[in-house]
Amino acid sequence: MIFQIAKNELRNMFCSPIAWLVLFIFAVQTGIEFTGSMAMEVRDSVMGVGLYRVTANCYSGIRGLFSSLQGSLFLYVPLLTMGLMSRERSSGSIKLLYSSPVSNSSIILGKYISLLIYNLILICILLIYVFLGLCIIENVDFWLPFSGLVGLYLIVCTYAAIGLYMSSITSYQVVAALGTLAVLAILNYLPSLGGNIEVVQEITYWFSISGKANQMIDGLICSEDLFYFFIVIGLFLSLSVLKLHSERKVISKSRCIVTCIGILTFVLLLEYVCTRPACMWYCDVTQDKSRTLSKGSQEVMKALDGGLTITTYVNLLDDHRWQGLPANRVYDVRGFRQFTRFKPEIQMRYVYYYDQTDNPILDKLYPNLSMEERARELARVEDLDFDKFLSPEEIREKIDLTSEGNRFVRLLERENGRKTFLRIYNDGQANPGEREIAAALKRLTIVPPKVGFLTGHDERSIRQVGEWDYSAFAANIGFRYSLVNIGFDVEEVDLRDTIPGDIHVLVIADLKKPLTDDEQEYLQRYVDKGGNLFILATATRQELLNPVTRSLGVYFEPGILVQNHKQHQQDLILGEITSEAIHFSPEFFSNKASGKCITMPRAVAINCNGQSDFRITPILETSAKGCWNEQETIDFVNQVATLGPGEQEKSYPLMVMLDREVGSKKQYILVVGCADCISNGELTRTRNDVNSNNYSLIMESFRVLGDGVFPVDVSRPAPVDNAIKIGETGLIVLKWFALFILPLGIVMGGVWVWRRRRK
Repeated sequence: MIFQIAKNELRNMFCSPIAWLVLFIFAVQTGIEFTGSMAMEVRDSVMGVGLYRVTANCYSGIRGLFSSLQGSLFLYVPLLTMGLMSRERSSGSIKLLYSSPVSNSSIILGKYISLLIYNLILICILLIYVFLGLCIIENVDFWLPFSGLVGLYLIVCTYAAIGLYMSSITSYQVVAALGTLAVLAILNYLPSLGGNIEVVQEITYWFSISGKANQMIDGLICSEDLFYFFIVIGLFLSLSVLKLHSERKVISKSRCIVTCIGILTFVLLLEYVCTRPACMWYCDVTQDKSRTLSKGSQEVMKALDGGLTITTYVNLLDDHRWQGLPANRVYDVRGFRQFTRFKPEIQMRYVYYYDQTDNPILDKLYPNLSMEERARELARVEDLDFDKFLSPEEIREKIDLTSEGNRFVRLLERENGRKTFLRIYNDGQANPGEREIAAALKRLTIVPPKVGFLTGHDERSIRQVGEWDYSAFAANIGFRYSLVNIGFDVEEVDLRDTIPGDIHVLVIADLKKPLTDDEQEYLQRYVDKGGNLFILATATRQELLNPVTRSLGVYFEPGILVQNHKQHQQDLILGEITSEAIHFSPEFFSNKASGKCITMPRAVAINCNGQSDFRITPILETSAKGCWNEQETIDFVNQVATLGPGEQEKSYPLMVMLDREVGSKKQYILVVGCADCISNGELTRTRNDVNSNNYSLIMESFRVLGDGVFPVDVSRPAPVDNAIKIGETGLIVLKWFALFILPLGIVMGGVWVWRRRRK
């Protein structure tokens, strides 16, 4: 009987012009979206711009077909569902159904199955574009679009269950359609209604239908999303059956209310169970597993046995407080979803307080208010309970956060007592990414390598914020790429005594005073024991470092390297990555492939012809054309250097790596002919027509010097779906099919059914 009802409903549906109109509009919309996405790929291909992840670009992401459709599917469903039960009521045929031996559940299920079949027809239209993509895209990410199809089908079926329920409570089709739109709007905006009450926020977030298919569209199938759709569909079908049951039999309102409460309670119980991390399972269908932690991060998670607590300290006076406030905690917790997938027992705690911190915005808004008065005013404006925020005295009894500037920070703590901080950063992204989180977690499993910066000779400082100092990449807690945020410990080292035994890497940057004999002896002992070195020189002072480097088999040549440019001074060198460097660094390989360079002002050449126990590998070099070692010109603002006698235009080494075996350990020494390339000013400087990536030099240098421990390797296999098989002519044919032939075929199908019905 259920399938007989479904069959009758489908007959009624396709005998009505509405069903064909919906199919026609849907086909036109999908055609426009798909050809628009493919047109961008064809344009880039014709212009010679490298394509990247074509499958994801066409189906998911910001401009993908499925992502675009997800936001408009709710407009189609009310047109289909508004008459399912309303028509029975307005025509009086509902009484025939009630008098027949058909159960209420059979009526609802029959009508709902008809919608499932119709929705499947809609998905078949999308399936056409999936097959077209499989034919057009080279090395297509095969399962990604099918995952998206599942997500879209589930979401439109959920809309259908809601529409069926609204149709069952009114006899007016327009009211049913508007009611469906109203319920869908409420379900989309539920999270904003949760306020600052944690339990309510969690419930409203889970009930919200907004973005529930996003993960599947992106290639990750999660049990939480699947159960959400099944539970919500079951909820509204149950309410529809209950509505028919209350009309068919005399049931008191109180009993109906109790039954509804029972259904909702059962739904909330299922929601609680399904959202527990230990109860979730995942399936990443992307070919490069881009929706899963990288292998490096997974190794970190395997080593992280025992309990782990992440305590987030939220300062009400900090500019980043909004991330951890109760209204946003659900989203904040989901930021760690990839990690809780591999360690479900992670506990998340939040501590709220107020204390003095650097926030210029509040200084301008409330110049005359005290710290406590500012906190109270913010709590009032943001509708927060001020009593839940600890005072400065109370928070300091628990933990001292002055070293973190009382900023928004997380404390990661294992059961064995090991702790480390995970920070947010002063950039557009702010939140830590996979690399930063994995680095913080790895610090809990090992003794972090320590980087020492030599002091006492006016070297580059890791504490000062001058243009040529090293505070940004070394110890700036707000800088994502600083050593303290990618896993290392840092400290200053004075050579008045022997180098501490826990120093793993010693950085010697731009000496302005020569080393004493005792200091050279201490340094030589460190090198003989296998300690790693990072030596950086700059023009006019390179001779002060030569006593150190000559014993290694290399030295800095006198003079300054110059390079002819159209827009820049000649003392700016664009360092090119060597072919040898790309073999041990995927990042260098990527940089060289994309034409990126390392900007090196005031650089000096490195001579590698000395005797050495080390194997010497060039990492960076100058261009072979337009570069030479200038011996005379020093004022590049007012003068133009020219190639003089004895000066040779050729490629010069800018950075070399020295390595050798010392006992059971491999020793690495990096020698760089430019101390400015990783300075505060150079890391933040941009130049016209210069595609540079000096951050990668820091990362890859300390990856080598840190023996590969940090930064954590979060690299993945390069995507292979980076080309398409059609050009401009093929795009024209595709547009004709998508925008004319397919919609016209649907119109002809509707006309054929209409003519058969007339006969």
